[in-house]
Amino acid sequence: MNERQRELLNVEDPPIDVRKFLPDLDELEISEEEKIEFLYILADIMCRFVDLGFGEDATTIVQGLLTLEPSESDTKEN
Repeated sequence: MNERQRELLNVEDPPIDVRKFLPDLDELEISEEEKIEFLYILADIMCRFVDLGFGEDATTIVQGLLTLEPSESDTKEN
């Protein structure tokens, strides 16, 4: 997966070196580039589930922002 494809799919670089796991995919009859792409996507899915579990997903963040009470400085009129 090239940089442009990752950008379009909103796939971030994983926090691990996915190349360490290439031998685990040796039984698959796909190219090394496809294996790396698969591992990038799999790592991204795993990271998104972790974010979701800890309430770090976009929906939870926006809901938190909407429920915040305005600070005193925000409510003062100039």
